[in-house]
Amino acid sequence: MGYAAVNPVRGVTKPSTEDAVRMYILSDADEFLYFELALARSIDLHDVASLIMNQGMRPEEVLEIEKKNVDLIGRTIRIPKGKTKSARRTLHLTADSFEVLKRRIQQGEESEAKLKDLCERVGKRLKIEPEKVAERERLRSGFVFPARRTGKRGRGHISLSGLENCHTDVLETCKEKGRVIPFALYDLWHTFATRAAQEGMPLPTLASVLGHSFLRQVQKYVHPTQDHQQAEMDRIDKIRQESKRRYAELVRSQAHARPTTSGNSEDFPGTTGNGQETVQ
Repeated sequence: MGYAAVNPVRGVTKPSTEDAVRMYILSDADEFLYFELALARSIDLHDVASLIMNQGMRPEEVLEIEKKNVDLIGRTIRIPKGKTKSARRTLHLTADSFEVLKRRIQQGEESEAKLKDLCERVGKRLKIEPEKVAERERLRSGFVFPARRTGKRGRGHISLSGLENCHTDVLETCKEKGRVIPFALYDLWHTFATRAAQEGMPLPTLASVLGHSFLRQVQKYVHPTQDHQQAEMDRIDKIRQESKRRYAELVRSQAHARPTTSGNSEDFPGTTGNGQETVQ
């Protein structure tokens, strides 16, 4: 019947959570070099990576952005698809994201104006009906990142595999320049989460931005650096020292305000008739 008679993973140990986490958080130097080389290699890769880093969107969410879900006036982007309700969300656009989307949408509108002429030329060359060419082109034109070709499956946006090939080329160029940056496109998403947490974004807010349902899902994407841990410990210590100083000043001021033996002790609870405090 083709069924396995023996469990093929019997004896395989489950890796610990620490061993299973394979993430690379980009430094400022990594980011600068990568985006510089990505721009030279592919404007599509550069723009997709920029939106991942600035919006906290997954790579596939960026590739599937439809123009109708981008509100340039309200500066928002709607993500209508996702495995969970939390994944279907609306995000406010950062300044960099707004410029990227505005540029790409305007370029798409200019190309759409030449659609009729394009369909006739392509249809004549491929010996197919111009209407079929137009149908494919309209499918592509609905996406912010349209595919170069619609392909057999009829997807109108760039494929993730094609983008990853460009990403690999950029990493090879980085290596040639003497800097090894071993990260995947998803690590841009992890970098956004880590930086947002380090800069003080509350975890419930971060979870909603990333499209997670539970806070525990956010924690595995947040990796504070040693420098950030030290800075936070210094900040907390400063707050505690300031609190202790204020309390000491309060105690001293209360001590100076206590009544003398010539005062009326009955007006002050907690003292005996001879002006001394009672211990309770």
